[in-house]
This record gives sequence, structure tokens and C-alpha cells, in this order.
Amino acid sequence: MTCGTGIQAKGSAASFRVATESEGYTCPITDPRVVNMPFNSTTLTLNRALNVSNTLRGNRNPTQPFQGNKDVSGDVVIPVDLKTVGWWFKKLTGAPTTLESVAASKSKATLPATLTIAGGAGAGTFSTGQTLAAVGDRVIYRASAGTARISAFMNTETTPDTVWTLETTRAGGTPAPNITAAVVIGIARNFAAASPGTIGVSAGVLTFSATQVGAVAGRQVLAAGGRRFKLVENTGTNIWTVVDEYGAPATADLAGGTALDAIEDATLWTHTFKVGATAGLESFVAEKGFTDMGVPMFFRYTGVKAGQFQLTAGGDQELVATISLIGADEEISYQPLSRVDHMTLISSAKPLADISSNAINFTAGGQTAVQVGDLVVYRETTGTLRAGVVVSEDVSNDVFTLEARSGSSTPDATGVTVEAIYPLGDDADLSANLFGDRFHQFDASVAVDSVTRGDVAEMQFSFNNQLDGEQYAIGAGGLRDDIPEGIAETGGSMTTLLKGADLVEAGAEVAELDMTLAFARGDSSLSLRLPESNISAANIPISGPEGIRASYDFQGYLNDDANGSSLVGTLVNEQQLYS
Repeated sequence: MTCGTGIQAKGSAASFRVATESEGYTCPITDPRVVNMPFNSTTLTLNRALNVSNTLRGNRNPTQPFQGNKDVSGDVVIPVDLKTVGWWFKKLTGAPTTLESVAASKSKATLPATLTIAGGAGAGTFSTGQTLAAVGDRVIYRASAGTARISAFMNTETTPDTVWTLETTRAGGTPAPNITAAVVIGIARNFAAASPGTIGVSAGVLTFSATQVGAVAGRQVLAAGGRRFKLVENTGTNIWTVVDEYGAPATADLAGGTALDAIEDATLWTHTFKVGATAGLESFVAEKGFTDMGVPMFFRYTGVKAGQFQLTAGGDQELVATISLIGADEEISYQPLSRVDHMTLISSAKPLADISSNAINFTAGGQTAVQVGDLVVYRETTGTLRAGVVVSEDVSNDVFTLEARSGSSTPDATGVTVEAIYPLGDDADLSANLFGDRFHQFDASVAVDSVTRGDVAEMQFSFNNQLDGEQYAIGAGGLRDDIPEGIAETGGSMTTLLKGADLVEAGAEVAELDMTLAFARGDSSLSLRLPESNISAANIPISGPEGIRASYDFQGYLNDDANGSSLVGTLVNEQQLYS
């Protein structure tokens, strides 16, 4: 047995992070909306063939092979959870339409009810007495012929239960605009103190000016001006760490003294995903991280698009989905995507240096951009990768004292290759960790023409963007120049217990069916609906004395359905926005 050269990376310590690109094939420099994705496995990688040369030169030994095009592709297997699945659907279909509501178990509204606001001063009259509402609560409503949500604070109760002065902020803002017979969606309870005071947010930390007994982890804070934060952890008197509307640590500060409007239970958001008729899909950066190595290593893939989504419902196995990915290029980094700044300070030409007595000397001249606190990643001539943090520098910018990441000394070495220099600055992890509860197989249901069926044993669902991965261009260095979307395919297969003839007849007659696979857990739900679909003729084998099953293939399409999409995905959860 030979001695190894370092610590072997383990899958249990691996990470998979994603971030939307600001423009195609460009890794975002500063993006607080990096998502730390839960995943079961991934095969995403760069493949580049070494093609055999057929050149003849009077010698049986082969000539040097030549490189093929770069092919970034692979799958990622994810749990079907309550929140992060929405990020993936945004990449699969496009941005959703998002509407706010209040969970029935938490709403103080007496429904059904309508709301009429008249007179220009925010005087709102409810058709049904709102006996549970209190001053400071927020009513959410919509126009009788619309879907967009409107909300207003119930600041003064002028006639018990029925007439309230409604304003845009708790502190007495602009009167809510006039509206007639608006449909009341819900009323969110305000847990803020009667004299709510003000708040300020700095570097992801929120400070209340007044004691807030109603401040509880998981609740949302609404500030004047529309900003929202979710409380994460109480770290001191009136001090909380918070995340923003994307679920990431709140990096956009809010000036102290901003009026506090409300503290509420997290409201629900209904995200509706439809297939875009012509709009292209967002590309993103995906990163595999191996964080337990002596020097952590990160493989970053740019220009990635989500091609196919597949899941199988039925049985008692773990509910997961497989997403097929295609991208453009790979780069190797020694800092994760979620740092504030992960760009190296050195150029593409990697400088040489000598390490002696914990000092690094750049043999080809100074690195003027390097300063105390930066991370230097270098490779010894033996191939061993090491990293050290700059703890001091001399005036010439040629020599820097390093301290190994573990706090120990750095061994002497000559002729090391400096792979990267990273400005550490704020070393905080800014990725959003959205994973929490998840859907299970027993949360599933299947409906055909709005009737829930009890005879479906298994359903395999698939959505495919049919991405074109063959668009290579001269001068692009073997990279894909673009990854166009094709005609979306929606379909799958299902197996049923043979108990009736309705599906058999629908397959034989090629009847149009409205099919839905849905999952529900608590106040959250996910539904995948094909408003227009056909199923194949039934396959009904007899393999022995056991129960008989029928299997069908199905395909969704768009003909004249009012939704205008072959797939309507609806996700209800507490996540407000997806990056």
C-alpha cells in the first residue's frame, strides 16, 4: 500500500450550487441569489473526446490525437421538495405567474366576502362581517374580474366588523384605491407590537427598535416601502438574522429607522408555470463542489440549460425527479460560487513562485492587486495542491507571508504554479438554502377530467424541451455557440388496476382528456396538469392468476385550451421569488 497524496473527496460532503446567469455563458461575479441545491446524485460533467488521428507517415506508431468539441451534459437527481422544485421549473418553462394568499388555517378572514372601497379616502366595506380581524391586519383581495393580488392594512375600524380605513402601509400611508366588489382572498394577522417602531437591516441582520413578542423564526417582516424579510434566528435582544424574498441571506441593506408595517405568519404564494410560446429559456451556472479536500475544489459549468424533467409516482420509493442538463463550458475554481467575490486576481497566465519560511515570492514580479486576507492557491511540482491566506506583505508586493488554511505552516517549495488568488473579503456563505420539507409518494393523486382516480398504480411523467446541443461554430473553441429550444414534449405512461372500461374506451376512441398528477402536503402543493391529452390503446397482458393491470402511454398537446399551454404546473408554497 502506498501513501496517498491527500484527502479523498466524499460524496457525502459534496455540494451542488446553481445561479442564474446575467447573460449567456457568463458566470455571475456577485450574485447573492446562489441556491445550494439538495440533490441525490449528478453526472453533469465536461466530455471532450481525444479523437484518433489517421495520418500516415511510414511509421506504425500513432500521431498525436486531436480534441473534439466540448460537451457539457449530464443529469441531476433531485428530491421533489416544497420549494427548490420551483427553481427548476422556472428553468424548464420560464418565469411563473405568482400570486399571494393566506393559508386557510392562518387567515382571519370570514369567507366568502367581497370588499368595496369608495370615497377616495380608503373607506372599505366588507359584505361579510370580519369579526376576527384587528387593527393592523392586512387584507389580500383581487378585482372581481382579475387575478392580480392587492393588499392593504386595516388601520382604523370605523364600523365594527364591516367598515375599515384601508391604507397601503401600517403607519398610515396612501389610502387604498377605490374598487367595487373585490373578492377577499384572506386576512393576515399582524403580530407586531401596537406601537411597532422601526427596523434596520445590515449584512443580513435585522434590528427592531422595539421589543417584538410576536417575532418568531419563520415569520415574515414587512417594512414600509415594500421590502420583506423572513426571520431565521434570534441572536440578541431585538436582533435577528434574516433572509430575503429569494431565501438568500439579505445582502441589500435597509436603512435604520424604516417603519415596521407588520410581522406575519409566512403567506402562501401560488406559482403557475406554463410553456413559453417563443421565449427562450434562462441559462445558469451549475457547480459541483468537493469541500472536504485539503484544498476544496469546485467544477463550474456555464451556459447550462434544463432539458428534460422526469419523475415516477407510485410505490413506496423515495420521490425524486431526474433533470437532464446541457451546457457550454467548464472551469475549475477553488472558491465556491456563493462567495461575495469569486473572481481570481491573476490573469490567465499562471505565475511561478517560491515558498520559503511561510513566505511566497513571485519570481516574475509583484502582484500589485494582492493584499492581506486574500487566498493563494498553488500547485507544487509534485502535483500537490495547497492554499494559504496572506497575513502580511512587504512594500515591494513581491513577497507575502502565508498561513495555511488550517492555521499551520506552509512547507517550503520552489517553482510552484499559482493557480488562483481570491480576495476573501467577507467569507460568508451567501447561498440560499431552501430545502426543507418534501413531497412523498403517499402525497400523490391522479385526476382525469377533474375526477380523482383510485385505480392508478404508477404514473411516469416527462417534460422535454428538446434542446439542440449540436450548434457549434468555427472560432468558438469547441464550445456550443447556442442551445436552442425545440418543440416541448409533455407526456409519459401510467399503469392502472383494471376495474372499468372508461380509460380503455378513451384510448380506443382517442378521446381528449384533462390529466393531472398532484402532490399535497400541509398547505403546500404541486400539480402537473395536461389540459389536453390523448392516451394510447390499452396494453392488458395476462401473465398468471394475479390481478390484471392495464398500461397506457399519454401525450399532452395544445389545441384550443384557454390556458394556452400543453403543461400547467402549479406550485403553492411559502417561497415568494425564484432567481
